[in-house]
Amino acid sequence: MAASPNTVAPQSVMLQSILSNFDAIKPEVFNQLVKKYGDQGLNIYQWLWSRGLEVPTANDAFIHYEDDWKHDVVTIRANSGAGSTGALTVVPINDTSGRVYVRVGDTVIFKGATGIHGVRARVYALDQTAGAATMTVAPFISTEAIPAVTLGDQVMIYGNAFAEATGQPIGRYSGFSKVTNYVQIFKESFGISGSALTDQLWFEIPNASGNGLMGYINKGQMDMDFRYMKQVDGAFLVGVKNTNTTVNVDAITGGEIITTEGIFTGIKNSGKTVGYTTTFELADFNTVDKYLTTQYVGGSPLFGMGIDLDQAVEDKLFSTLKQTGVDPTMVSEGVVNDLFGGSRDRAMSIGFNSFRKSDRTYIFKRLSGLSDLKSFGATGYNWSKVGFMLPNDKQTDSKSRDKIDSMRMRYKALGSYNRKLEAWNIAGAGGGTYVTDVDANNLYMRGHVGLELFGLNRFIIVEPA
Repeated sequence: MAASPNTVAPQSVMLQSILSNFDAIKPEVFNQLVKKYGDQGLNIYQWLWSRGLEVPTANDAFIHYEDDWKHDVVTIRANSGAGSTGALTVVPINDTSGRVYVRVGDTVIFKGATGIHGVRARVYALDQTAGAATMTVAPFISTEAIPAVTLGDQVMIYGNAFAEATGQPIGRYSGFSKVTNYVQIFKESFGISGSALTDQLWFEIPNASGNGLMGYINKGQMDMDFRYMKQVDGAFLVGVKNTNTTVNVDAITGGEIITTEGIFTGIKNSGKTVGYTTTFELADFNTVDKYLTTQYVGGSPLFGMGIDLDQAVEDKLFSTLKQTGVDPTMVSEGVVNDLFGGSRDRAMSIGFNSFRKSDRTYIFKRLSGLSDLKSFGATGYNWSKVGFMLPNDKQTDSKSRDKIDSMRMRYKALGSYNRKLEAWNIAGAGGGTYVTDVDANNLYMRGHVGLELFGLNRFIIVEPA
């Protein structure tokens, strides 16, 4: 950097850490601060921060493994005609690289005309040739025949049967899947000239011992905090992993531009989509409940919604519950205890309510960001009609035995240094030690964070059909 006339050039750049709004205020107070200035559409980031759902990672990629189904069905690989009465019949089945779940000795049931009863049979032989696997089955009742099957049909395994003095069956293939997401670098900046510093109202934030810090906050820094959080929030909602190898590097440094996958993207790729017509009906709750039951989701699902979907659900509930004495806007004690450690004030400040149906309590949260006129609610976008459900029950880590939430934020860290949120300034004005001869104070913010979701098969997107 060249020195201006009659000044001494700085010998080195000294970066002074300043205090971000989020570091200065405890999480319990954080929500009140955002609400005071109007959240302008902050959702996921605020939710994760408030609940302390943050875990460090030493690598750009963070990985966890998820169990596959412990029991499976047989899926038909191709159309095949019916067998003869009482006869052995070869049935084409799907395989995974030459592996199949079904084994010799299994007992299966082919669905009947009504999808209930049907032909019961035993598996007598298997051919596990990759891409051409078959199972040979015969009915238990001699007057029955194996029915015709169609590509994509599923055949249920309901047990197994063996003769006396026989050996043990082979072990079943038991699999798992590897889930990877990435931390993403977010940045925001704010600059102010030396003369403008004297025109703005500043506040000194004391540290825990009561001493003043280089922690001044003005409107510009508050806006910088907001814009940073807004960018992270957007990525956590609709971000995708950057796989475009032709342009995913920085033009100057050559470094890879790594991005994190958001919740809507993740559910679309690996979760369940439930479509609704004009309004979200009670029958749609039944559809959701049935799916969650098939995925063994317990607890109280969190239903985050854009304003149009939220109003449609609220109108239906008020109409249905009219004159019943039930208040659908009240946060249940279970929700307060599960999510907020018994603090009703914290639950209400974030804006939750709940509704119980089919032995399941749904926790509602309007996602104001999905109708923000300057982002998701811009002209031509319909995010206000969309929502998601995520399971609120906790998984157990098989190694540490710790309870794991379904969603959490990961941030880059190693040892005492972490990149969850860094803020610093380079100043040539405003007081303190100057490290530049430019009559300005530049504030910078940077974070290296990503979103981790567990068991995306248990998540649901609700959107117009």
